[in-house]
Amino acid sequence: MKMKKNMYAITVLAALMGLALIGVQGAQADVTVKYKMASDRGNFYQVVRYADKQHVRQDMYDGNKLVSTVLKLGSKVYMINDGQVIEISGGLGSMGSSLFKSMMGGSKKPPAVRFEPTGRSENIAGIRGEVYRVMIDGESHEVVLGRNRNLFEAVQGSVELAKGMMGKSAANRLTKQIDRDPSKKGMTMLRFDRSMEVVSVKTGRIPDAVFALPGKGAGAPR
Repeated sequence: MKMKKNMYAITVLAALMGLALIGVQGAQADVTVKYKMASDRGNFYQVVRYADKQHVRQDMYDGNKLVSTVLKLGSKVYMINDGQVIEISGGLGSMGSSLFKSMMGGSKKPPAVRFEPTGRSENIAGIRGEVYRVMIDGESHEVVLGRNRNLFEAVQGSVELAKGMMGKSAANRLTKQIDRDPSKKGMTMLRFDRSMEVVSVKTGRIPDAVFALPGKGAGAPR
């Protein structure tokens, strides 16, 4: 139950920070970001590779084992699991609304989010961040927010994946549900309690093959 609550809070904050980045100038470079997700079962890792809005890949690992992949190619989004490919673009049909509702904790009301600065700072993955106490629907959490243009690219990639999976309608409702804080514009989340933390942020051209479906060769040219 605790993990489910933390994932809800992380999802709300990730969406909040992603929306706050809309209109912010990015680094315009391929970027690979690795996140560590702690759970009762051990550590999971999420790797986001972002080239542009048409080429985004998100891999989930259980330790060193690849569990699943979500890949955005052009306007299409695919789920890859054990070599099987399922197209999940187009909002998943009625599931898009269900996903949106789930992200909001089953409620249609906007989540109550309030930031309180602690005056402390941390350095995470080489990025200096400010530590905040954040209240989400009455529950207190500690987050670290920082500004980094390369990390911005990966966050934008995750936003594109979410939009592709949920569909425009659900994505637009998500946008309206979250109160955007102008003072946090341009900031991204570096750590959420001890449940999620950025491990590394790297730049450098990502091979086209990374954005290829299984058995489809080198991938679409960019």
